[in-house]
Amino acid sequence: MREEICNKGTATSMDASFTNLKREEYDHLRSLEDWLPLLPSRSDSICIRYFHDSFLGDYDITIDFRIPSNVTLDSNESLKFEKTPSGYQYHDFAM
Repeated sequence: MREEICNKGTATSMDASFTNLKREEYDHLRSLEDWLPLLPSRSDSICIRYFHDSFLGDYDITIDFRIPSNVTLDSNESLKFEKTPSGYQYHDFAM
């Protein structure tokens, strides 16, 4: 699974991105980095964009994902994720 994840990602010293991750792949990343948010259980087509400045401690993370059209988010989840034209988005930053 690690090789599949690496093939879907790019990274430099200050940023990383992953495109079209499956839920299982995202869960594997989350098991290594517990600060990643828990996404709805039926999430798919997950894309992550992450920027980090280790000197200042600034960061910016955006996670886009889709869920099947017949699935609705519960009230707690809907507070964390913004509806977008292509699915949902999680965004957090400190700058």
